[in-house]
Amino acid sequence: MLAPTLDKTRLSLEAFLALPETQTPTELFDGEMIVSPAPSYRHQKLLTRLYDLLKRLAPAGGEVLFAPIDVILGPGTVAQPDVLWIAPDSPRCTERDGRLYGPPDLCVEVLSPSTARLDRTVKFTAYESAGVREYWVVEPTTETVEVWVLKEGEFNQQGVYRADQTFASPVLAAESVPVAEVFAPPST
Repeated sequence: MLAPTLDKTRLSLEAFLALPETQTPTELFDGEMIVSPAPSYRHQKLLTRLYDLLKRLAPAGGEVLFAPIDVILGPGTVAQPDVLWIAPDSPRCTERDGRLYGPPDLCVEVLSPSTARLDRTVKFTAYESAGVREYWVVEPTTETVEVWVLKEGEFNQQGVYRADQTFASPVLAAESVPVAEVFAPPST
């Protein structure tokens, strides 16, 4: 089965922001509007687990949010990270008119067949250029999390972690992140 193609249209930032509110994943990269299909059930399960994990691990006073929410990273770039975290009192990412302006401290993307290429290339570059301090790429098929950390304006891969591993997140005050919690069902 072929992966669905993404619908692409060119727009200015002003025209993009004037569009009606929607739950359809809609982003703008270098003036090109990209509309994606709705995420799968597994994608949303992983997103929920990531959100819960970040809510538990993130330093108090920060903000954990999930898509869809517009994050304006530049004049022609509006991303909707699957999950994001903004540090307490962050001057870099602020809310205005119901949207976020500037880079979150942490962005997380859960790969899907229709968006994996976008997440690994266009979003990677947009997050790096905007100054996102840490970027996680979650791969459901291999049950791994790639961690990229911004150093001197460039993402450096900290590691690729399997479900049986943990990693220290520099942005989350070196909290130990148990990857198993992303992929395993929560205990009841």
